[in-house]
Amino acid sequence: MLLLMMTTVATRAAADPVEVAVATHVDATPDRVLAALADFESWGRIFGDVRVVRCERRGNGARIRQTTRLAGRTVTYTITATLHPEAGRLDVALDASEPSDLLMLRSSWQIDAHPSGGSRIALSVVTKSSVMVPVFVERLAVAHTARRSIDELARALDRTGSRATYAGW
Repeated sequence: MLLLMMTTVATRAAADPVEVAVATHVDATPDRVLAALADFESWGRIFGDVRVVRCERRGNGARIRQTTRLAGRTVTYTITATLHPEAGRLDVALDASEPSDLLMLRSSWQIDAHPSGGSRIALSVVTKSSVMVPVFVERLAVAHTARRSIDELARALDRTGSRATYAGW
């Protein structure tokens, strides 16, 4: 009976996308944060588990083929990244025309001037894996990855002269 319930939970979980949001404050200006995010070729140096395989620049964005570690697995996928400097935002979406272990991926980095100086960085992620796992497991994995991504960006900015302080998740 337990096995049947676990199978039912896993099957149901695959139908629901997972949404996670994290935020932090750094001393860097919004322009500096956006410049770091827009340096797509450097994502492998900023985000520890990411390896950029191919990056094709396109106007205010790029089409990026990358591999990353997610929940202990190596995942390869292609994304489109679009920078909206006037809005202080970088949008990322899965390129469904390429093979991937992900069924869906959308994320948005929102960078705003913080009232006390520096920048507030917010990252929201919506994803759905092709791996059949309970939704709470996928949510934990995505939340861990989002927190690690925002922490790694803050550390990269710190190496270039910014200090991060963390907001509530």
